[in-house]
Amino acid sequence: MKLKNKFVAVVPVYNMEDHIIACLQSIIEQDYQDVGIIIRDDMSTDDTAKIICDYIGCEDCRVTNFKGRDILFIKNKKKLNATGNVYESAMKYVEDDCVYGVIDGDDY
Repeated sequence: MKLKNKFVAVVPVYNMEDHIIACLQSIIEQDYQDVGIIIRDDMSTDDTAKIICDYIGCEDCRVTNFKGRDILFIKNKKKLNATGNVYESAMKYVEDDCVYGVIDGDDY
């Protein structure tokens, strides 16, 4: 399953429960509509994953359409760190002709 968007924001997160909603709202509220979002939870020990799922109504490894945005949420089963999360997301879940960028989970 790959996101079909022209642009994709990859958001690697680890223990970002205090910031993740503001980060997602910032991406979702952008005017340009052809932006998908991949959120990679790198085995957070806080409630980050629960907050994400409650907010967008998602399931792990399923594409959810939320407010017109395709969002793929992945809860890692092994630690990949930020670089590994971005690399794996780009290789597995983004089309070859897509432009992707990284947004830290505490940026908004």
